[in-house]
Amino acid sequence: MLKTCRERGLSFFTYLGDRLGLDTDQPKIPPLATLVIQPA
Repeated sequence: MLKTCRERGLSFFTYLGDRLGLDTDQPKIPPLATLVIQPA
C-alpha cells in the first residue's frame, strides 16, 4: 500500500488516517483499488 500511495502521489499516513476515520475534516480519499484503476 505504501508503494501504491507513493506512485499515486498520496501520503500513506493521510490515506491510512482516512481509512481509519481519524480526520473527518479532510475530503474523503477513494479506495486504493479505485485509484489503481484510474490512469496516473
